[in-house]
Amino acid sequence: MGFITSDGVPTERWKRYRDKNVAKQVLSEGIKECYSDLFQLYSDAHLKDIDTLTNYFKSKTSVGNRAVSAMVQTFKILSEMAELLPIDMQESEELQIKSSRQPQLHMDKEKEMRQDLIININIQITLPETSNIETYDAIFAAMKRHFYYK
Repeated sequence: MGFITSDGVPTERWKRYRDKNVAKQVLSEGIKECYSDLFQLYSDAHLKDIDTLTNYFKSKTSVGNRAVSAMVQTFKILSEMAELLPIDMQESEELQIKSSRQPQLHMDKEKEMRQDLIININIQITLPETSNIETYDAIFAAMKRHFYYK
């Protein structure tokens, strides 16, 4: 989606994505670029149901059902994270009506397949006892230099 180069180097898009004020917009750009064929076929691809997306991905690949299902779920989750908006409110209402008609079994299976990923990193630093404020300033400056990536 244009977040890293083929060499694994973060791109300008990645740097913009790290700004929480524009992250969803930047993610939307990446999704629309990465899935451009899908959005050319369906301008409201992010609103399409699982069956429509499954048929699309099956027609574009030769992988099995499990992999296709993972592709669909990846697209749906990315779309939710980016909060891609409906083209207009009428489409949003139609989607809600259609979603409410889906069998409960289908919805349960979708929830089961989705797993949220949360990564927590805790760093504990024991500071030396000293009355010299410069020691603390040096420690926190080093932390900023080594832990903060912009």
